[in-house]
Amino acid sequence: RKEKRPLGDDGVAAVVDGQHRLGAAALLAQAPAGLPEGLASILVDVRPAADEAAVAALFAEINRAEPVPLVDLPTDDGASDDHRAALDSAAGALEARWPDMFKPSRNCRAPHLNVDALRDELFQARVVDGVGGDKLLDWLLERNDALAARGAGVAEKYVLVFDRVFWPDDDFLYTVQPDPLEWLNLDRAIGAPSLACFAVGSLALRLAQLSDAEKTAYFVDTLRRMFPGVGSIDVVASEYSDWHADERTLGGWSYVKPGAAYRSNDRRLKKPILAGLGALAGEYVAEMFGTTAGAWLSGVAAAECVVEGLCSGLKPASDGAAAPGLGAAVLLAVVAVWC
Repeated sequence: RKEKRPLGDDGVAAVVDGQHRLGAAALLAQAPAGLPEGLASILVDVRPAADEAAVAALFAEINRAEPVPLVDLPTDDGASDDHRAALDSAAGALEARWPDMFKPSRNCRAPHLNVDALRDELFQARVVDGVGGDKLLDWLLERNDALAARGAGVAEKYVLVFDRVFWPDDDFLYTVQPDPLEWLNLDRAIGAPSLACFAVGSLALRLAQLSDAEKTAYFVDTLRRMFPGVGSIDVVASEYSDWHADERTLGGWSYVKPGAAYRSNDRRLKKPILAGLGALAGEYVAEMFGTTAGAWLSGVAAAECVVEGLCSGLKPASDGAAAPGLGAAVLLAVVAVWC
């Protein structure tokens, strides 16, 4: 709220932001020790305002402001002039080449980018230290091309739990009507009356347009076609993925796009990143790409890269203690599968 104080014949002074700081200073001033030296004088930004509407507009402008990114701080914590110039040039070039991918808000959602957020992330990752300011744009374009050679295939998983088992005691069940589906018999795997199936490509996208209730009805109809003599089919619980709409996955698995050279692309993706401080982890950088096993193995490889010092030059501790970065390395192995 605004704190108003008379200002003689010139009008009214109003504090529109920072009241908590002013209140704290007022309380400290009443203490026996008085104000600390750092609060003895407070810099005040005074803005003329003709009416309440102007005050409200000023208040909105102040509270829409965003913190200064670390890269732009005019202190030792910020970037040097040379590094900032390199980051500005590279980020600006990317925005000019792909303007639709950049948004004005730093809180924009993936896959979109914000120029200042990109500059700050690159600065904090110390990329310029590793590749050099004059090579930063080329490095970014090379990494982008390597990732662009992979596409994200759409795959979704559907799990249904029933009141009883009404299907054969086989590991897998198949149907082609009304759509081709492969069912996994979870009753054999976990002892629960449940089935799971995957849908991929256009079928997965079509099912994504349905509500959960409509998906359930679709699967029940499919199972009735498979087992016409079982009577009623009652679903007691269900869980459906939505990976293709998840901004962290944007699909279900990766594939090498037509025309891409897999071997050279694989080598490029496996190169250390973040100026040698880490490595990419995920099924898309594994020999067995598109699989959970590949995701796990890529995480193990990235962890070894960190722990053994192949990424950053760190060496394992000689006394048997964990090398720096071990916790992050273990996390890499887990995240590679979870994502």
